[in-house]
Amino acid sequence: MIKDYAEIKKAICFDIGGTLLENKNNNSLIEKLINICEGCEYSEIVFAAKESFMKSKTSLVVASKYFCEFLHLDETIYIKVYETLKNHRSESIIFVEVLEVLKFLKARGYILLAISNNYFWNTNQVFNNNLSEYFDYVLYSYECNSVKPDKKIFKEMEYLTELRSKEILLVGDSWTSDVVGAKKAGWDIIYINRDLHHKCMIHEKSVLVISNLKELYNYL
Repeated sequence: MIKDYAEIKKAICFDIGGTLLENKNNNSLIEKLINICEGCEYSEIVFAAKESFMKSKTSLVVASKYFCEFLHLDETIYIKVYETLKNHRSESIIFVEVLEVLKFLKARGYILLAISNNYFWNTNQVFNNNLSEYFDYVLYSYECNSVKPDKKIFKEMEYLTELRSKEILLVGDSWTSDVVGAKKAGWDIIYINRDLHHKCMIHEKSVLVISNLKELYNYL
């Protein structure tokens, strides 16, 4: 399936983690929480983390309590959760082709956007990686009380940019957050799967799949 988006798209919107930045942490925050929250299902912990840490900007104390209340965990676990959040550091590096691609798109006149499900304390992902100069708008989940794949966060970006859904192309690496969310919002999506040997079970023929951001040159 070949699509030419050059004539119809005004803006390219990128997911951040996994698309622009590679997470270098050996143990993610979710893995640390799993070790603490014995007896809780993985899906429950992921959902509680999204609700507690990504939807609003609060304090670590409040977020830790909300997380434990959500999972019906006692006070001793709350202390462990708080200490885990306080000591957790997200480490990431820019994928090797990112700067070249962003420069190319800027030169072509595209509005560049970024949209991310992000922990409220991790506010400088773009700034710390010297990417801020390339982006016209960056929207984090905690700024609009919505996490992908909720339709609301995509519509908030449309409101901020005064763009219509058909004028924005999303590039993201998560099927459940990016592909599903884009479809809900009426956005076109290019799905980046950097390890094509690890095939997504739910690939659809209607979704364009790439393994490197340089492949965007073929469509823009």
